[in-house]
Amino acid sequence: MKSIYILLIFILISLCLFSQDWTTFNTDMTGNYPADDYPTSIFIDHAGNIWVGTSGMGISLFDGTKWTTYTTDDGLANNYVSSFAEDAQG
Repeated sequence: MKSIYILLIFILISLCLFSQDWTTFNTDMTGNYPADDYPTSIFIDHAGNIWVGTSGMGISLFDGTKWTTYTTDDGLANNYVSSFAEDAQG
């Protein structure tokens, strides 16, 4: 009798685990992703843009649609970005 209860519990747990909806993520190979996989800082500004600082690849900006990367080639003093700050004017 004990083995029947254990079997029923195992079946119920299995049904619960396998009936879950799983979210899958696809790798976007179109270039629409942040510049680095290891951010040093993340900031959301007043407009809802997401700024990601990296440890050598500059800044990645997500405007809700696409990623744009800014580096020393675009005028940054350094490609290592450790923090962000927003002033009163945004």
